[in-house]
Amino acid sequence: MNGIGWHKPKRLWNRLVAKSLGTVTGVETGAAAVALTFDDGPDPDSTVRLAEALEKHGARGTFFVVGRSARRYPELLERLAGGGHAIGNHSWGHRSFPTLSSRQRRKQIRLCEKAIRPYGSKIFRPPFGHQDLRSRFDLLLAGYKVVTWSFLAEDWLDLDAGRILAKIEAKIRPGSIILLHDALFAYLDRKYTDRSATVEAVEELLERRGRSYDFVTVPQLLAMGKPRMVDWRRLPDRKWMKKLNQAENRQPF
Repeated sequence: MNGIGWHKPKRLWNRLVAKSLGTVTGVETGAAAVALTFDDGPDPDSTVRLAEALEKHGARGTFFVVGRSARRYPELLERLAGGGHAIGNHSWGHRSFPTLSSRQRRKQIRLCEKAIRPYGSKIFRPPFGHQDLRSRFDLLLAGYKVVTWSFLAEDWLDLDAGRILAKIEAKIRPGSIILLHDALFAYLDRKYTDRSATVEAVEELLERRGRSYDFVTVPQLLAMGKPRMVDWRRLPDRKWMKKLNQAENRQPF
C-alpha cells in the first residue's frame, strides 16, 4: 500500500469539523468590505473615541465586550448600539476557555450574555483566541457563532499608531476580519493599556481607506458572502499564562 488512502478519512473529518464546528475567520466576498473588531471593552474613553471615529466616516465596528466591564458601563452598550455597531460576547471574566470546566465555560457565556442584553448578537470571540474542541462544542450548544480574525494588528503591545496602521495596510483584503482592542482586560504591564495609538491608527485607516472599503459589522459582513470556516484550535501557552496570572493585572471590578 502506498498510504495515500489513509489521508482521505482525515481530510473528510477535517471538512466535517470545519463545517459543523468551524470558526469564522473571514468572509469570501466580492464586496469591498471589511470588519474592524475591538476586544476587551467597553472603556469609557477609548470605546467612545473609536465609535465617534467610525461614525464620522460612515463606518461601523464590532465590539466583543467582557461581561464584567459591560455590567459596569451599561450606558456604553446603549451608545454603541445606538450608533449602529454590533456587540459580541467575549465571556464574563476573560478566562482562557480550554483551562475551564464545561460548567465554568457555560457560566462565563451566560453571565456575559445577560450583561449585554438586549444589545448582544449571537457571536462569540474566545478570550486570547484560545479554543479546543470541547470549548467550541459548548459554544455550539449555546447557539453562538464563533468569530476569530483574518489577521491581528498586535495593538496590545506598546506599538505606535504608524506600526499598527502598517500591519493593517499590509494585510487588509475584502472580507477581512481585523482584530484590535478598545481596552485590555488583562495585561503584563500597565503601559500596554493606553489605547491612544489604536484610536489614532483607526482614524488614519478610515481616512486612507474610507473610499476604497466599506467598514461594516461582522453580522453585516457575514451576509455579504460565504463565511471562511476553519477548525480553529489554539491552546494557551502555559508559561505566558503563568506570568499573566502572577501579574494579576486585571480590571478591578
